[in-house]
Amino acid sequence: MYSPKIDEELIPRLYRLRKLRKIPMTRLVNEILRSVMPALEEEERKKERACANTDKATAQHVGAGGS
Repeated sequence: MYSPKIDEELIPRLYRLRKLRKIPMTRLVNEILRSVMPALEEEERKKERACANTDKATAQHVGAGGS
């Protein structure tokens, strides 16, 4: 399984938060990721839709004899 390395500069900050919240660091990181992932995924979907719309408009322009 893929295990990404967390930047060393973030570890002390995460450690302090986990101590304040009295939970394991893995749980803290999971909670942080779960809270931001939906917004990040939606942002990517919007980019994909915008790109698809651009591709569609370009194809229509080329198909209509544009250059």
